[in-house]
Amino acid sequence: MKMASGTFKGTGAALVIACGFLPDYVKVVNISGEDIEVLEWNRGCLDGPSTIAGGVLRVAAQGTNDARQNAAVGISLHEGGETIGSSNTSKFIYKPDDDVSFTPAGEGVVLPDGFQIGTAAVNESTEVAYFEAGLFDN
Repeated sequence: MKMASGTFKGTGAALVIACGFLPDYVKVVNISGEDIEVLEWNRGCLDGPSTIAGGVLRVAAQGTNDARQNAAVGISLHEGGETIGSSNTSKFIYKPDDDVSFTPAGEGVVLPDGFQIGTAAVNESTEVAYFEAGLFDN
């Protein structure tokens, strides 16, 4: 099994986490927002209706129900190979030498495979989120 985990600062717009593989499972938790928000996705979501293709969002606020997410709002797979033309704050790449494990991709970087997080509540602008992604052995 391959695993990747780390933190990133939300943008409020779609962003890519280039973890080096196309995950089977992703969990993202907004750890600095007012409410606890958790977005969970697995490949099984792709077999359901489009309204759940992006996973399930859970918000720990009174009176809030779990919500299905479509791919544009929730999680979707992102195939790598894209070369970054200039520093890009919506594309994060793993850098094990840094204090923060996932940092914005710099100019000239070729993104590896990973996943995209849409505009779901876990990706609030300037708030810190933690993620875990896994790829199970075939």
